[in-house]
Amino acid sequence: MVDGCDSRLDQKVWNLLLTDTVLTRYVDTLRDAITDRLRIRLEIRALPISQERDICHLLDTTDIYVGHTFTSKMAKHSGALKLIQISAAGLDRVALKSIPRNIPVANTYGHGPAIAEYVIMQMLALSRQLLRQDRALRRGTWYGPAFANHGFVGRGLAGRTVGILGLGEIGSNVARHARRCGMQVIGVKSTFDPGLRAVLGLSYLGITEDIPDVMARSDFVVVALPLTTETKGLVGAYALGQLRRESYLINVGRAEVVDEQVLYEALRDERIGGAGIDVWYRYPDVDGYALPSQYPFHELDNVILTPHSAGATEETIQARVKEISENVARCLTGQKLVNAVSTART
Repeated sequence: MVDGCDSRLDQKVWNLLLTDTVLTRYVDTLRDAITDRLRIRLEIRALPISQERDICHLLDTTDIYVGHTFTSKMAKHSGALKLIQISAAGLDRVALKSIPRNIPVANTYGHGPAIAEYVIMQMLALSRQLLRQDRALRRGTWYGPAFANHGFVGRGLAGRTVGILGLGEIGSNVARHARRCGMQVIGVKSTFDPGLRAVLGLSYLGITEDIPDVMARSDFVVVALPLTTETKGLVGAYALGQLRRESYLINVGRAEVVDEQVLYEALRDERIGGAGIDVWYRYPDVDGYALPSQYPFHELDNVILTPHSAGATEETIQARVKEISENVARCLTGQKLVNAVSTART
């Protein structure tokens, strides 16, 4: 715990601008967490629905910025900032090269366990056709083998293979949860890491060039890769073509890692068993409405759609509040940040 005993910290009111839509509901929790570490006067300005021009207007008088997006236009108003704290792990919406080098940047995690639970939930729901059974029964159709000749018989997870594309915070947690379910776990990482195979108990570990092979061997494929210039469209027609007809794809990384049209057509034509998708190709504007793709995924029965909520649990939020407050304290007292990403701008 950092003790705010430096009298210089008390000589001003510190301004924190919060634009993370989820965390704006936890302003008091965040304020208490920061002031428990540092005895400072803190004003938090929360923008639950943020537009770039509104953020830019306030940045000129902001000491600490907390949000999941930071654009090049925002960087032009960052002169007063002491810290840019990204309130998520992903940096694809952060213009790192535009941020002045003297301003430290950090991101935060805490979402791995929640997303791993989500992946297991999706695996079970897809392989048991949970939503299809639910929709049928609401119409009076008993879509079960005890009541109809066409009734679906599901499968469990034990003994089946999950291929994980990306073995960072999310992928590693998925691997641990899957092994507890008795699954065989294989995966790929951008660079080969033989030690990771033993740590996670993987049956096979490859690199990104091995993605098609991993997909061919998997009953479930979990996309947990960040979006970069190297990963955009990485899972395209050839890789998706390796999936078996009874295999499933679950995307909790970034949508654009998987080719949008190819995935839709594979699902529409039932060339793969189904998909669970939490990350999307389109997101809503400030009015809060938007279909998540230019293709009608929402019309397909073999897809479970969720609105980028896989990591949205109380436990994730509490972990992020703790880490963000720790970084604010570390920044203002000249200590090394947790999860600093400033070196990514070199």
